Amino acid sequence: MKNGELVPDHLIMEMIRMKISSGALDDGFILDGFPRTIPQAEQLKELFIGNNISLDMVILLRVSDEEIVKRLSGRWFCPVCNAGYNYPLAVPKVTGRCDKDNAHLQRRSDDDEAVVVHRLEVYKRQTRPIEDFYRTEQLLYEIPAESAPDKVFQALLNATAV
Repeated sequence: MKNGELVPDHLIMEMIRMKISSGALDDGFILDGFPRTIPQAEQLKELFIGNNISLDMVILLRVSDEEIVKRLSGRWFCPVCNAGYNYPLAVPKVTGRCDKDNAHLQRRSDDDEAVVVHRLEVYKRQTRPIEDFYRTEQLLYEIPAESAPDKVFQALLNATAV
């Protein structure tokens, strides 16, 4: 993950199988960022069929590569209180210091710009094809997600009300 690579399919599928079999998801659930590959989507479909679970919708938040690089490579956090910052949108009062406790801000290693660019290339190779997979299943709902967060949230609410 530190290098922008995906977790192996067998590990992620086993975690999902265990969670489903525990009964913890019986009232419904949302998968965020999964599946990411056609084999994962196919395995998930079979797992759902075998457990009498229906997939209601797949939401794709559509954001340009440039915006993704800007957002992710600008993320910083406080290691003490976990406060989040994002340059240039949500900057601390003092550059590099947490507003709450004055701790030095840090960033995740996978938010380095070069790693973000690599993650986008991995996405294009491995994940983008599942858009067509779910489009064919008539489950894909695309939401433009570069606007203000409240507008994106409203679009999500509208999508889930369908």
